[in-house]
Amino acid sequence: MLSTALNALAADLQAAKSKLDAAVADAEGEKLTVETNGSVTYPEGGDKYQGKTPPGGTVSGVTDPTAKALHRQAAHIHPNPYFARALACADRITAALEEATKADEKWAPKLRKLKADDDLTVSAADWVDAKKDTGGVRDGAERYLDAIKAPPKHGDPEDNAEWWKHLSADERDAYISMHPASIGAMNGLPADARDEANRTVLAETRGQYEVRLAALNKSEPPEFENVGARGDMKYSQKWLDWRDKKERLEGKIKGMQAIQGRFDRTGQGGLPEAYLLGFDPDGEGNGRVILANGNPDTADHTALYVPGTTTDLSTIAEDDGDTPSDLKHSERLWRESGRLTPGQKVSTITWLDDDAPDNVLTDAPSDTYAERGAPRLHQYLEGNRAAHTYATGDTGHTTVLGHLLRVGFSTVKSDSSGLDYEPEKRDSQQGVREVGTLSSRVLEMLNIKGKSTEPGPTAAPCDASHDTSRTHQSVRRPWSLYGVGSDALEKGMKNLHNALPNQGWKVTKYGKDSSRNHNLEIMAVHVKTHTQLEAT
Repeated sequence: MLSTALNALAADLQAAKSKLDAAVADAEGEKLTVETNGSVTYPEGGDKYQGKTPPGGTVSGVTDPTAKALHRQAAHIHPNPYFARALACADRITAALEEATKADEKWAPKLRKLKADDDLTVSAADWVDAKKDTGGVRDGAERYLDAIKAPPKHGDPEDNAEWWKHLSADERDAYISMHPASIGAMNGLPADARDEANRTVLAETRGQYEVRLAALNKSEPPEFENVGARGDMKYSQKWLDWRDKKERLEGKIKGMQAIQGRFDRTGQGGLPEAYLLGFDPDGEGNGRVILANGNPDTADHTALYVPGTTTDLSTIAEDDGDTPSDLKHSERLWRESGRLTPGQKVSTITWLDDDAPDNVLTDAPSDTYAERGAPRLHQYLEGNRAAHTYATGDTGHTTVLGHLLRVGFSTVKSDSSGLDYEPEKRDSQQGVREVGTLSSRVLEMLNIKGKSTEPGPTAAPCDASHDTSRTHQSVRRPWSLYGVGSDALEKGMKNLHNALPNQGWKVTKYGKDSSRNHNLEIMAVHVKTHTQLEAT
């Protein structure tokens, strides 16, 4: 911001200097002398009067309209023609100096405001002040910013990339400092530029929210109010509204702290630099977070992970039991992808820029959410491709991963450690057939019409630490049911819960899960085969 402010000051001064230089050059061309104080000396000249040539002299310029009018009148009647020329040049010089003085007076207080506190702590209030300072600099820098080529209106990612490519380093810095939110959201721009802009937006937004939360905590209304003549109490509506607003602020601040936490983890366990490619605390209702591990512009392989149901800014870093958070999921994906592609660059991206469903039963089955989010995802991918092409000359390899609602089955072959039964040794294909059969029966027990995903059971080596030979395998069969209304899904879950015991299953959990929306969940174990079932 300081660099942009100085460049803007220089632009204002340069305009004044150009006018001054032109006036001085014209004066010298007229055989006039410009003095150090801005006055102009002219020689004797004109027709002789009473045997004498009209003498020379020195004049000073004015900018006041009335004074300039008097100068023009004097010039018309003065016998020395150099007098009028000197007055015109002196007025131009004075106007240029006055313009420079105004520029100095305009920018001096703005530059003083950019001076940081004399302590080493950057507080929330400091970031709020920084945003105000940005507005002040932007308002004063019209001349400088107007001279920079504006971004294309309604440009596609390739247009944006081409525009950015032809800006100078100073012009890029100016746009990032003056318009961080716009630059941070512009598909097609380099990852490092978007990251710098979005980190500014993140810091300023977090400062604003923390200041707002502090003020809100000081204005808590009474929690209860009297109802009726007996003195019964109930929660006051003002307090409930206050609590909801407080929880929303706290949730968004928690999400912003989690993003900063990812920045701080860079280097731990080899974790690469993080790039914040999109941020808006309220974007699409859930908040916008596009966070990359590693630079996707230069990566050989990029994986983009789209979080699923109930995800928003406040929950993006929340672990759910043994299930890692969306941010950690992307970090694990980066580590595993790097292990499988030694010597190649990998970037993994958590992409939350759509209105994810809020409820598994009532929202997730609808195609509406995907239809609304698809164009935004497409635009981002096109931007990623354009930025990669400009950085490396090729498009790279990109994979998109989604999040599924699923019913999952698994049967695991292991030793008897920690189990209340003696495991039976079976061929993996026998386990595949067994899980497939049980899965089909569960679909029948739901007793609702819908479409299910196609992939069947698969066997894969266990991750058990004691299984160094990798001979033990687990068989899993996740599937999703879609094209079903929320009422039918709820009825199907009740049908399943009622039917499972009669089909040899022991229900170990039936109730709300730990997600924010407390969705209905069933967990069960098949008594004979010890196959596990999880349905949400």
